[in-house]
Amino acid sequence: MPQRLAEQVSDFASDRPASDDLLLRQTQKALIAPRVRNAIFALMIFGLISLSVAIKDSLTARALVSVLFLGFLCAALKMLSEGKVRKAVILAVGVLLAALASALWDGHGLRDSVALALTLPIILTGMAANRRAILLTTGITLAIVLVVGVAELAGWKPHRPIGVTGSAMIMYVTILSTLGIVMAIISREFRQMIEVMTRQIRQLRAMNQQDALTGLFNRSAIEEQLPAQLDVARSSGSQVALLHLNIDNFKAVNDSLGHELGDAYLRHVGKLIKPLTGAGVHAARLSGDEFVIIAESIQGSEDIAALANRLRDALAKPWTVSEVQVVTTCSMGVALFPGDGSDFPALMKNADIAMRHAKQAGGNTFKLFREEMNSEMLAHLHVISGLRAALVGREFYLQYQPQIEIATGRMVGAEALIRWRHPRLGLIPPGQFIPAAERSGLIIEIGEWVLQEACRQLRVWEDAGMRGVVLAVNLSPVQFRRDNIEQLVINTLELHGIDPRHIELEITESMLMGEKENFAQMLRRMGDLGLKFAIDDFGTGYSNLAYLRQFAVDRLKIDRSFVHNVARDDHNHALVKAITEIGKSLSLEIVAEGVEDAETLDALLALGCHIGQGWHWAKAMSPDELFAYWQANS
Repeated sequence: MPQRLAEQVSDFASDRPASDDLLLRQTQKALIAPRVRNAIFALMIFGLISLSVAIKDSLTARALVSVLFLGFLCAALKMLSEGKVRKAVILAVGVLLAALASALWDGHGLRDSVALALTLPIILTGMAANRRAILLTTGITLAIVLVVGVAELAGWKPHRPIGVTGSAMIMYVTILSTLGIVMAIISREFRQMIEVMTRQIRQLRAMNQQDALTGLFNRSAIEEQLPAQLDVARSSGSQVALLHLNIDNFKAVNDSLGHELGDAYLRHVGKLIKPLTGAGVHAARLSGDEFVIIAESIQGSEDIAALANRLRDALAKPWTVSEVQVVTTCSMGVALFPGDGSDFPALMKNADIAMRHAKQAGGNTFKLFREEMNSEMLAHLHVISGLRAALVGREFYLQYQPQIEIATGRMVGAEALIRWRHPRLGLIPPGQFIPAAERSGLIIEIGEWVLQEACRQLRVWEDAGMRGVVLAVNLSPVQFRRDNIEQLVINTLELHGIDPRHIELEITESMLMGEKENFAQMLRRMGDLGLKFAIDDFGTGYSNLAYLRQFAVDRLKIDRSFVHNVARDDHNHALVKAITEIGKSLSLEIVAEGVEDAETLDALLALGCHIGQGWHWAKAMSPDELFAYWQANS
């Protein structure tokens, strides 16, 4: 029954009423109609018994009143079935008042057993939940009592006393039974309403606390829960950790796969995080690709590291969609109660600062908040504000790292790497200012400057006699989303008289996932000119052979995280081996970044890797130093 009542309310609510008042009236109908129907049925039983008693006692007038009473109740039921709840209640209450008044007037006055039924109209009106109607019915009932009573006292309508008769007993029992039935109906209906309302309140509360996309808690829920957790920690002397998690490069996933698949990936992340919750660990999605995890009863940094590593390992699992394998990492920042804050805003602010430091460190890691990070964050803001001034003030410059043919040790190429020497902050790593430049849009101007400067320097080297060297230049995904990138490259090459075969443009895997057909056509056109293309950091994002076949690329650059420890780490060894085999099958050259020792070099040579780049040979250097290095290793 409560379920049916809930369905009725839901049905009315789904009709999209024009106003809140209309919704209220419709909801009242859904709740009131069943109660009124049951009460009318009880009154009909009362009317039938009254009719039988009147016939038995040969009370013609009362029998006629009972028949009319039953007829009008049938009419009220019909109105009820047509949805005319208010009219049905008015008719039922009106005919009941008239029948009672008639019975008292023609019967034994206020001594009549029918007087017990005077409460029925008020109860029936009460079911309609209308205060004015209740007051009106109560007033009419009191008026009937006063009229009948005064008429007898004044002698206008004397009523003779009656003794106890069988008919009177039947009427007493009938009236009391009817009252009991009506009150039982009211009690049951109100209990059912309370159950329905309680269930709906629970559901609404759950909905208000749940993130619709992932099923995790939402921000308001975690904020609401945290004070109680902090109170427990305060009294027990323990710590509470707030971990702010952000998915690395999620914007690339969203832009490349589309928002629908981006949302699907966030749902996937929610499913990965959920099993790690419970037993003092609570997770919530704040917004976008940001999550927060609250961990109670933290004893030390080991507990935090264990939780962060579990989260990182969970999110590192590949996710396959539309024949594309997505592998993402996450950056995490941790703030501890009570040392780093005493409430949610303070802890969240400091955890966010720590998370940004994890991002700047290259991502796929976590950082504990330190007080010094505040000053470092201010420095980061200075970085953003100083980007435009850096372009104007010629604070950017390029260094070049040699690329070596592993089998011969001969220098066959170099990568142009941007550097920024800030007049006040000193040397700022690219990992700090490139993301800021992409967010601000200044990466367009910075990227154009890098291409111009690299081509200008290559012209200088070639004029000095350098031959057989391919210069690799990084381009941002933001630049490739501009319509003029193809013409920009062609114009720059022509301006400096550079053979396109001597330039290699480095792109990322995520860029292959955007406007695939248009992008593929553009790469083919530029490739026809002689330009080379390399996929940078291969294996860290998307891995799909179909895309490698579709796009005209020449090289795969293995990310330094895979090359590191390749001689001793079976996992990294297997990854590098797989990538080199992919390269062989597609006739692509393989470039290994981050080669730092002879042991790594030997392992790469055994795996069939063609070209290496790293500190084992040389760090990034100035143009003059690179020219000298080429002379010694050409």
